[in-house]
Amino acid sequence: MKQKKKILWMLLPVLVFGGCGSQGSVLKRTQEESSLLETQEKEPETADGAETKDGQEENPEQTEESLPEWIYVDVCGAVENPGVYRIEAGSRVFQVLEQAGGCTEDASLETVNQADLLSDGQKIRIYTREETEQMGDDLRDESQGMETDSQTASDGRVDINRAGKEELMTLTGIGETRAQAILAYRESHGKFSSVEELMQVDGIKEKTYEKLKNQIRIN
Repeated sequence: MKQKKKILWMLLPVLVFGGCGSQGSVLKRTQEESSLLETQEKEPETADGAETKDGQEENPEQTEESLPEWIYVDVCGAVENPGVYRIEAGSRVFQVLEQAGGCTEDASLETVNQADLLSDGQKIRIYTREETEQMGDDLRDESQGMETDSQTASDGRVDINRAGKEELMTLTGIGETRAQAILAYRESHGKFSSVEELMQVDGIKEKTYEKLKNQIRIN
């Protein structure tokens, strides 16, 4: 019996220290596992479609949206608010006129194509009806100075309402001075209402009229 107790007392330190070693190993493994879990929680996910550290979803295929192209157009004349306007490329004339507040009541749209595409730096001018009529008169006056055979009828008669100075000078008894007088009369009085009215022009009397009355006409 004493011998057995002696053996037990000899084995006791071994058992105690052996058990402590086993508990220490278990504790160490537990601490390592806890550290690993904490590390995984701190690291952000980097897979496609995962959330970043800011909590925003990252899309590697996302591209920057392109900005629309803009142009600048100068609008003037018979519009409510003339000025330079910034408008998206590919717009048409009527769209920039809307930006300018629309046309005024006396505007004439006969000289502008509202369906035209706009270009950068373009100038759009809207004329008034009075300006449009004046332009028409100016164009007719310019053409009269260049017209020759076009104002001569097929029978050779000259239209005194439309003929220019050179063509008037082809008439019998009409030189440069009288031709200029006819143009001046037409400008101040308007078109001739009859061929006989030609005798109202300075320098053209009945005798001269009788010589050329068969050479003229009105239209």
